[in-house]
Amino acid sequence: MVSIRVRTVLIAAFLVASGMPLLTFWAWPHSAALQKEMNEANDRHLLLALTAAGDLKDYHANVVKSVQTIAPLLAEGQPTDFAVPLLSQLRFRHFCLIDPLSGEVLRVVPVEPVQIPAVLPPAMLATVLELADRPAGGMAPVRIAPDGEPEILMAQRRGERVVLASLGTGYVRDLSARIVFGLKGHAVVVDQTGRVIAHPRADWVAEAHDLGALAPVQQVLAGVAGVRMFFSPAIGAEVIAGMAPVPGVGWGVMVPQPISELHAAAARIAQSARFVFLTGLGLSALIALVFSTLMSKGIQAVSAAARQMTQGDDKVRIRPLFRSLSLTEIEELRTSFNTMAQEVGESRQTLLTMVTHDSLTGLLNRRAFLAAGTDLIDRVAGTGNLIVTFFIDVDHFKSINDIYGHAAGDELLVAVAQRLQALAGPDDLIARQSGDEFLLLHLLRPPENAETFGRALADALSEDHDWNGRRLTMTCSVGGCVGSGIGLVIEQLIRCADQAMYIAKER
Repeated sequence: MVSIRVRTVLIAAFLVASGMPLLTFWAWPHSAALQKEMNEANDRHLLLALTAAGDLKDYHANVVKSVQTIAPLLAEGQPTDFAVPLLSQLRFRHFCLIDPLSGEVLRVVPVEPVQIPAVLPPAMLATVLELADRPAGGMAPVRIAPDGEPEILMAQRRGERVVLASLGTGYVRDLSARIVFGLKGHAVVVDQTGRVIAHPRADWVAEAHDLGALAPVQQVLAGVAGVRMFFSPAIGAEVIAGMAPVPGVGWGVMVPQPISELHAAAARIAQSARFVFLTGLGLSALIALVFSTLMSKGIQAVSAAARQMTQGDDKVRIRPLFRSLSLTEIEELRTSFNTMAQEVGESRQTLLTMVTHDSLTGLLNRRAFLAAGTDLIDRVAGTGNLIVTFFIDVDHFKSINDIYGHAAGDELLVAVAQRLQALAGPDDLIARQSGDEFLLLHLLRPPENAETFGRALADALSEDHDWNGRRLTMTCSVGGCVGSGIGLVIEQLIRCADQAMYIAKER
């Protein structure tokens, strides 16, 4: 009979049990790692493209809304200076009121220092008139203006006059520039003809380079979102790109990354796998030696006690060699795990708060507000309760920032948030949407009246604020939208309240 020591069996069993997963991980082929990288790139790039397209859709809506607001004021000779800060944020270059018969420029709202001719050239006038006859919100393809800057034209007829708006591409370029990953991963935005609006190559942006002949550009301009591999002339390499059309304007967004970067990542995974295998095998051997020694000592104690009994020592007892030590380790493990779980929970909560809340005011951000608002609407649907959405905009906030500094502006935003929290009910939702804009979803309870509550809200938000011994005059424009019943959509309520706010601001 072959005799094998228990310690040897335990070491062998431990090495097999711990070594097999390590061996499997080491044997994981490079192709599988590459496929994993490709799958992750597909999801990541498409998500980035869809997110950017959604942001550009919102930007287009804001641009159209601004044109619809400024055009009648410009045509009727009313003041427009109040809107210049907002127009500057949206990167408008200028607005012009034009005589469509002569091409004479009758009035100009300069947002940027741009030289405007007194009379439009005939070719330019024909382009503007054709653009003015398009449906509202239509944009011309990007072109290079006489001053060498890319611009996008919009036009609208107002009675016997035409309002021309020139929109710069800085906002789109800034949005695109924020999408950077890997070594050469980037974002590209093209207009409805395939010309470059935003691209890492400044020379392509400066000349509105035409990419319309590329198959992926044609695909995205046809309204098809997806992921595609192709040769990129910009970086001279094969890339994998997520693509998404921008609804309503006809632009396209592409988020490419060189495939060589995915190959490099897969190679690093394979190299790490080899290192993990060798390191893990060595650690497994060491751990197996320690544990087998501890376990074999217990068996050896039993064997020694049995030998003593065969020699006539009937008083021998086996003391628990490791019982107290084992219990202590288990208790320490339990305590350590609980401590770790608590720390992980706190970290998760902190991360969740960072993702869902505004860091300055502590209010919900727009994404979290939309999710929570949808849940609230679903809960009260069918109960008969009315829901009113308020859109609040701090008037002249940029001027306060410019005069008193960002510290005063930040404190003013915090004050607005605190006043909203003081007025809100227990089920209400408050969010800082962006900049100086806030949202309030208020659940009306009898005998409460939406208009009365809105006035109280506007009055409370229009009280002056003391800052460092100075009294800051603060006013807010408030727009509200009331809804009830099944089928309410939070985004529609916000848009409705936004429009009401602009009406209130114009008053």
